[in-house]
Amino acid sequence: MSKRQSTLMVLLFIGTALFPQATSASTPQTRPTTTQPAARLTWEKTLISYSAKPGQKQVIVEFPFKNTGTTSLRIADVRTSCACTAAAANRKEFEVGDQGAITATLTVGDHIGTFEKRITVTFAGSASIEQVLTLQMTVPALVRLDQRYLYWRTGDARSSRTLTVTAASEIPITVVAVKSDDQRFNIQVKTVRDGQEYVVVVTPSQTESKSSARLQIQFALPDLSVRASTVGVEVLGRPPGTKAKD
Repeated sequence: MSKRQSTLMVLLFIGTALFPQATSASTPQTRPTTTQPAARLTWEKTLISYSAKPGQKQVIVEFPFKNTGTTSLRIADVRTSCACTAAAANRKEFEVGDQGAITATLTVGDHIGTFEKRITVTFAGSASIEQVLTLQMTVPALVRLDQRYLYWRTGDARSSRTLTVTAASEIPITVVAVKSDDQRFNIQVKTVRDGQEYVVVVTPSQTESKSSARLQIQFALPDLSVRASTVGVEVLGRPPGTKAKD
């Protein structure tokens, strides 16, 4: 071997020893990836507006949904905002792609006007999902009252005050009772037109001191169910410097 060849071999050996990683430094490093299951629900609607018919006792609505995630879900809890509303699912477990529904039942009772009831549904699985559903109700009144509040002043004469109750729809009504939570007010009911119009006469038994009561006007419907409306009555204090009414 020539002297020149020996020198080249020595240099090549030294270079390999000093830079052992040079050939592998540019090789890309890869790591395995994992995809976590995703919990997701798709609802047809989360708000339902419903107008009840006069005299309707119950309202039943459905909130359909679909499990559009990548993991199974189960219903852990269903809560409503008041005792007048009940809610339940058609089943508890929902695999990927399954469809279901929450059925809500509202007992109308003495509700009138526009109001909202809420249902909160909690799903459990690889992740928890909570959804609030809203039922927006409009319930027509069955009676009209021309007065919601009657009052006297201390020292006034014990004169009678009246309020008129009339049917607010084609459904006839019958005033069957008027109950007071304070017996210092005397109550009479007079029929003006049977099934259509009644007059409630209220007379305080005394006006020497202040008093108040809540009157519950109970009326029956043709199906014999009984509903109620509330009126306030009160003997107020007299402002200084004013005279009593005869």
